[in-house]
Amino acid sequence: MAKLRGKNRFQRGKITFGSWSIEYIDASALESAIDLLLIKKINDFRTTNPAPVIIDCGANIGISVLNYKQKYPRSKITAFEPDPNIFPVLKNNLTVNGASDVNCVEAAVWTSQGKSHFFCEGADGSKLINTGTSSSFIDVSTIDLRKFINEPVDLIKMDIEGAEFEVIPHISGKMHLIENFLIECHVNCDEIVKFSVMLHALGNAGFNVSVSLLSGWTDLLQKPVRIKNGFDQYILISAWKT
Repeated sequence: MAKLRGKNRFQRGKITFGSWSIEYIDASALESAIDLLLIKKINDFRTTNPAPVIIDCGANIGISVLNYKQKYPRSKITAFEPDPNIFPVLKNNLTVNGASDVNCVEAAVWTSQGKSHFFCEGADGSKLINTGTSSSFIDVSTIDLRKFINEPVDLIKMDIEGAEFEVIPHISGKMHLIENFLIECHVNCDEIVKFSVMLHALGNAGFNVSVSLLSGWTDLLQKPVRIKNGFDQYILISAWKT
């Protein structure tokens, strides 16, 4: 793999990684994805189903989808990505690398069908927001995930930049159909109650739940400083049924 570190943020390019040819829109985001998804394997899971049903919420440029397709070639994957600048790159990466059977949907996973304001960060940090007047904000389509789940699902992988606090409790009535969750959770200090409600929804549905830090260790000596349009902590929620 060509060395990416040191390249400008938001710089587009192409790279060969193993047998894949990957187009990317941000070198540092790609580097992070390779480290977390392919080396640390934080989104991997085990299943006895040779054709697992996977819903990838926030597929970005497709690294997670390609990883699932490589491990489970017969998998049935739906990939949601709302960013209009990233969605064509996702489609192209899947087509070029033999995963054109993935159902790609240009929409944000949410609690209702329609349109919503969306902050375009330019790489891997874009998110739904309540209001916005800057040129960085656009309107994108949303889908109601609860209405989308109508059959057994082996895995829901979720990286939706804070919207998980609303979506997970919203789909609680469909959790009997879901075997596993992998949620990259984005937590601000003023959203702890929402975070606990999300965990309660998972636990109440009979899931085993593990909470792991993806960001640095935080204690009373290392208090995070709020970053505009950012998050205080990144947490991986793994949830599974016995």
